[in-house]
Amino acid sequence: MLCATVRFRYRVSCLCLLLGVVFMVIPVWAGSLQHTDRPSPLYGTEGILLKVSVAPFTFAMHGEKAGEEAGAEAPIILSQAPKDPFADDFDDDFEDDQPGDIVSDPMQPMNRKFFTFNDRLYFWFFKPVGTGYKALVPEPIRVSIRNFFSNFRMPIRALNCLLQGKMKGAGIEISRFAINSTLGVFGLGDAAKKVFNLDAYEEDFGQTLGFHGVPPGAYFNCPLLGPLNARDTVGFVVDAFTDPLSWFVPSFGDWFLIRSGEWINGVSLNIGEYEALKRAAIDPYISVRDVYFQFRENQIRH
Repeated sequence: MLCATVRFRYRVSCLCLLLGVVFMVIPVWAGSLQHTDRPSPLYGTEGILLKVSVAPFTFAMHGEKAGEEAGAEAPIILSQAPKDPFADDFDDDFEDDQPGDIVSDPMQPMNRKFFTFNDRLYFWFFKPVGTGYKALVPEPIRVSIRNFFSNFRMPIRALNCLLQGKMKGAGIEISRFAINSTLGVFGLGDAAKKVFNLDAYEEDFGQTLGFHGVPPGAYFNCPLLGPLNARDTVGFVVDAFTDPLSWFVPSFGDWFLIRSGEWINGVSLNIGEYEALKRAAIDPYISVRDVYFQFRENQIRH
């Protein structure tokens, strides 16, 4: 069993490290191919919190009030601010230049091809399967499954809270795990939030690197995984080592089946949100990239 676990973790870590190395060297060889864009502004209802999951095609956008309940949706509109024809472009370039608000996208042509692949895979496979799954499985059960996996991955959040010096967050995560594993029946319910008003601290190692000043690096739209950058790829590798699922499920085949089921469950809870983002976007590729970039920067700042 131990040998199987080591082999499984070795495969996952080697794949992630390979991706990380590729992303880290992109800025070096890209040179003149480097393409940078400023993210377009996001407009929506008051108190909108964008949450873009790295799980494939899961773009969950919930408001602080609207959309808190399971399955509820908060309306959001994505658009570009209208350009003033009389504005001074030269002045704007200097006034708007703020550190960290430029997306490095040196491999945009290839990224667009991967984006198209992910987009078609969503509409041709994940959405039909998620829709059928949604029709068969009641929403309370699907929410409980999501809660279980979230509770199970407490070590990732707690560890990264500690690495960022957020002692209160680490304490809350440990408390949430104890409460939800008992009163919440093995994490199927979120008693910590409903009874004690303890919200989860969504922290990962990519955020930890950003918290300590590591820049995001080159953007990459990965097949199946969706939007990533160099910093979050390294974070993905580290988080893979602290994910309890990789410890308790030593077989790669079993791990893949469980993760696929989790992804389908997540898609079933967010059907319609990705479509809404596409309908509101002039260029869906740019909108998805900018939502990911701005959401990750917002997570790091908070």
